[in-house]
Amino acid sequence: MKWAMAIMERVLVAMILREILGESISLVCLSEFWYYNENGYFDLLRSTQYSGGYERWIKHFVRAIGEVCRMLG
Repeated sequence: MKWAMAIMERVLVAMILREILGESISLVCLSEFWYYNENGYFDLLRSTQYSGGYERWIKHFVRAIGEVCRMLG
């Protein structure tokens, strides 16, 4: 069930970015990053859910985007 929530989250982020930035956006797939960093991902997700640690979650998410872009670049 936790993967269903994660997939929905990724789809929503992509939809929102495409809506804001238009068709010119190149989408980045974070699935592989989350796969290899699963424990950290779910620890931060739970932390955010129970204590509102949104800043740590956002930093982790931005770091993930940066690492995936470096791998692709």
